[in-house]
Amino acid sequence: MLMCKITLLHLCHCAPPAFEPASLSSAFSYPPLSFTQQAHAQVLTYGLQQNPFLATNLISAYDLCGNPTKSKLVFHSIELKSVYLWNSLINGYVRNFVYNEAFELFEKLCNCNVLPDDYTLATVAKFSGKVHLVARKSVHGKSIRVGYVLHTVVANSLMPMYCKCGNFGECRKVFEEMAQRNVGSWNAITA
Repeated sequence: MLMCKITLLHLCHCAPPAFEPASLSSAFSYPPLSFTQQAHAQVLTYGLQQNPFLATNLISAYDLCGNPTKSKLVFHSIELKSVYLWNSLINGYVRNFVYNEAFELFEKLCNCNVLPDDYTLATVAKFSGKVHLVARKSVHGKSIRVGYVLHTVVANSLMPMYCKCGNFGECRKVFEEMAQRNVGSWNAITA
């Protein structure tokens, strides 16, 4: 029973009050695959597979274990997919260096009438330079259409994307159109 509680708490990214040592909390940061599988089995056993919080954490846990295929299975089992679920899956593919599939997921998200948020756009912008020109233009265009292009986080991700492909004029344009700049903005434009 203790193992059952620990794996469910592991899935929720919190340690039980009786277990506070730093070594245990760091063990929960990168869960072993067996813990993730146990937590997944418990979610299924208790009929909680449609719980978006648990599903998002399962997706992240499988990705941390280097198993994006399992995370995609969890994702596809969810009926109502929020932008947070999409973000978890896309981020996991990026974390595992599967950039083309991550961009395909972004395109599917956009085609499913789910509105990407600033986190989605910033994540996709960071790796789209590794995919192809169409990806870069798609991310910037989508940022404009949904109104996030002027958000500092998104713009700070778009600028290095353009710099990596040598399009410094477009980088400068994004910088000049920003309503608010921070240290990251200045670092991106001067790098």
